[in-house]
Amino acid sequence: MTQGYPPAPPQQKNNTVLYVVAGGIGCALLVVIGAVVIVFFGGFMVFSTTASPTPVATAVTAVPAAPAPAAGGQSAICAKAEACCRKLTQKTNGSASTCDAWRNAGLPDSSCTSALSGYEKGMKAYGLSCD
Repeated sequence: MTQGYPPAPPQQKNNTVLYVVAGGIGCALLVVIGAVVIVFFGGFMVFSTTASPTPVATAVTAVPAAPAPAAGGQSAICAKAEACCRKLTQKTNGSASTCDAWRNAGLPDSSCTSALSGYEKGMKAYGLSCD
């Protein structure tokens, strides 16, 4: 029986490079998050605390009178929107019953004007006009 030295312990893995890389990525991520927070809240504070621009005097213009209501209490612009709606739904094989909404006497002319503008664009796409 010979006595010798015990076997050498297994060599441990060196994880230094892994720790350095992971630490570097973590630090970089914190810097990026910090920059985003600073830009977001810094920009928010700049825009929320800026003084409003100096008001500019403008000429007061008269508001045109509302068109006279057509038959059934419907304004002329709403009647035109309804007619154009019917032409467009006829062209597209749509349901003309959707155009009945423009007969409501309580609709503001701005709604009818907006709808008429859309209908006119639709008719123009087909090479037609509402007139």
